[in-house]
Amino acid sequence: TQMEYYRACKKLMIMAMKENARGNYFPVWGCCMGFQQMLIIADGKDDVDHFLQKFDSYNNLLCAIKLTDEGKHSKIMNGIDDDTHKKITTMKCTLNNHMLGVTPAKFKKNVMVSDFYKIVGTSSDRKGREFVAIIEGHHYPFYGVQWHPERNDEMNALVRFFGNEVKKNKKP
Repeated sequence: TQMEYYRACKKLMIMAMKENARGNYFPVWGCCMGFQQMLIIADGKDDVDHFLQKFDSYNNLLCAIKLTDEGKHSKIMNGIDDDTHKKITTMKCTLNNHMLGVTPAKFKKNVMVSDFYKIVGTSSDRKGREFVAIIEGHHYPFYGVQWHPERNDEMNALVRFFGNEVKKNKKP
């Protein structure tokens, strides 16, 4: 929630949107804090102190992903192998280390956020409180996960998915 970090993220997101508007396929991946910054930026109010909500999902909480209807047809979920897809939707295997996030209700209520991103999937914290776990841009190749796939070799399908997205960028 530091303003310097937020401003840097916002600048990068604006640059990525401009590149995509120029016809240069420029995907963005946000993980955990990066995911959170993507949502705060989409909100448009630069409210790093109050946009996010508190969750009990730190200290290596393992969760399963509950896909939304939109999520079942998303690029990210259809871009990973069947084994990983099945694993993250049926087993508690996504590694979470966050105290902040956003509920699906707050996400959907915020027109700026819900017009920019779709909810691909959700998870629940230790107290059963549901949070948005995966997002995908409606009009941009922007993807975010609230959890840490990079900390688990079994989640390399997400790395491969994003690598394939990056390869669509033809600019040297």
